[in-house]
Parts: sequence; structure tokens; C-alpha cells
Amino acid sequence: TPRQRATMAMSSVIAKLRRHRTAGQASWGGAGRRETIPLTHCAGCKEPRLGLINGLTIPVGLVIAYAQRAAAGPVMQSHYTFLIRTFWIGLAVMIAGGVICGVGALLTVILIGFPILAAGSLLLAAGGIWFGVRAIVGLVYVSRGEAYPRPYAVLV
Repeated sequence: TPRQRATMAMSSVIAKLRRHRTAGQASWGGAGRRETIPLTHCAGCKEPRLGLINGLTIPVGLVIAYAQRAAAGPVMQSHYTFLIRTFWIGLAVMIAGGVICGVGALLTVILIGFPILAAGSLLLAAGGIWFGVRAIVGLVYVSRGEAYPRPYAVLV
């Protein structure tokens, strides 16, 4: 299944990073650990039911990113900045979608709320897809050992 393939791919990326940790830390520059980046990138994408629904692993990834960013080299700092911005922008989009859905749900009593409810649901779905795509794209860059080129970009 796609979920099993994604889990196996993630496991192989993390295993590869662990094997090359000693050689890679010097080239990445700084005290940031290579393992923390894939873990924070994948806090919501490795097992979406755990990250995106229970809401526990994503804030843990945010705390790790804030804690490691100051001591990291420039390559790692770009990824931590990217992850922090992904969290806050994603949270804003999800709150907006939730408010729109709530207003739409209240207005369904007079039948005008159905399109508003649909718009809020589409915003929530688009926000979830956006979050997942950003996590995967960031993971691709970190697995190559490259800095994220546009950590302040809103889209990807």
C-alpha cells in the first residue's frame, strides 16, 4: 500500500542519515543533528493519523525546531526556519478553515451555510495537502544534504 511504501522510504532515509552522521555533521556545519530534521519534517507526514489528527507530534517538532535552530549551521537553520514557518502558516490556515466551517455549520439551519461549509472544508483539505507537500519537499532537500532554498516562501 502507499502508506507502507512511504513508511519504508522514511525508514531508509533515516537509516541512511544515521550511517553517515559522523561525516555529514561537519559538512552541514553546526551542532544541529541530522536526525532531528527528518523527525521534524515527518512529524505529520510519516503517519498522518498520528500527526495531523491528534495534534501532538507536530508541536513536538516545532519545539525541537526552535530548540535546535540557534545552535545549527546555515544549512540546518534554513530547514528549521522552514519548519517553523510551515507550522505557523498551517495553523493559521487550519484555524481560518475551522472558523469558516463553524459559521457554515451554524448557517445550515437557514440553508445558506452549505456553500460556506463546503468552502471551509475545501480550505481545511487544501491546508492539509499543503502541509504534507511542504514536509515532503523539505525532507527531499534534507536527504540530499542541501539547504532549503526559500525558507521564507509561503507556497513550496
